[in-house]
Amino acid sequence: MDAYRSREDAAKCMAEGLTDHAIGLRLRMDPKTVKKWRAQMGVPQPQKSERPAGASVQEALDFHAVHEDAGHIGWSGTVRNGHPIVKLRGQWLLASRVAFELGHGRQPVGNVKASCGRPRCLESTHLTDRRMRDDARAKVREAAGRRPPPATCAQGHNQRVFGHLKPDGVQCCTRCRDAPRPRNTEKPRAMDGTAEWTTRAACQGSTAALWETPGVTSPEQEQAHAARSVCNTLCAVRAECLEHAMTAERGSERTERTGIRGGLDGGERHDLETGRAMPEEHGTALGFRRHQLLGEPRCPRCLNAQALAPS
Repeated sequence: MDAYRSREDAAKCMAEGLTDHAIGLRLRMDPKTVKKWRAQMGVPQPQKSERPAGASVQEALDFHAVHEDAGHIGWSGTVRNGHPIVKLRGQWLLASRVAFELGHGRQPVGNVKASCGRPRCLESTHLTDRRMRDDARAKVREAAGRRPPPATCAQGHNQRVFGHLKPDGVQCCTRCRDAPRPRNTEKPRAMDGTAEWTTRAACQGSTAALWETPGVTSPEQEQAHAARSVCNTLCAVRAECLEHAMTAERGSERTERTGIRGGLDGGERHDLETGRAMPEEHGTALGFRRHQLLGEPRCPRCLNAQALAPS
């Protein structure tokens, strides 16, 4: 029954003078099937029409626009690298950017994407640019109860220029993300004796494997818990150890960070660098270091704790 209905709908579209490609877009079916039905019904192919010379921008866009179901607008014109393009004043332009500018009255910022999820949809109300997506993601961040994004990242880059919000509302610095950086293949160790503070670490003289446990199986989780207990209760240089690990691992992926450093495992250190799920330890020297790593203003409690901390 659906096949007959589609065949009847295709016949109506043929009577309107639409091409096989345009009918396929409207009915969401293979143009080859439409071509076969056209041959069976003896309907000739429509004559190829040309866009009139001197057409306006809206007319140039409407010439290849195909109105589909649910308010979507398809494209029957030229497609390059998967993107509809239109020729205006001798220059090929992305049809999505042209449709956005006509619908919103301004030039788009960044890439234009269809929020409806329909590939190549050119309905202006379905199109969003980076500014609109950032506004929507800022609302997601606010609804999740996250703090406002900092003015600068940990590297001091202006987030008004380089700031970008991910779909889950997490802040990302595009300059830090795109900057080439050498990968540090050596695993940071707090017991290597390369700095003065390592001689005061509570882990000195302990088995190094205790701080390298993956923490996957139950015995490994017990070892990781024991390492954390040493860091959190006995170590006087926990903040220095964490800062050393964060510096050595900067830019590394979550899976590349292993072991317990400064009381945090690799996943927690990755979250700390990206601004996710940071444990709040205000009023401590470690909280002061976290403010430094994230480029945040130091709160009075952490400033006071840092001033009273032994040098």
